[in-house]
Amino acid sequence: MKTNMHKKQIQVLSRIETRHWHSPFSKILREARQLNIIHRCRQAAQSNGYSEFVIYDAYETLVASGLAE
Repeated sequence: MKTNMHKKQIQVLSRIETRHWHSPFSKILREARQLNIIHRCRQAAQSNGYSEFVIYDAYETLVASGLAE
């Protein structure tokens, strides 16, 4: 039997990355940091052979997910 299972890489942000992710100070800087974190996770998932990635913050809250393509 064939199954079409999607492999997901799960990334949990450190305390500092979580603080940067939810920073209330500069919207432009916060969004730039978020895009950088997402880009790093997407590259790591792709290089490890995963088809999707999921990012949780330090409080185990889902903050982002997507395809690793």
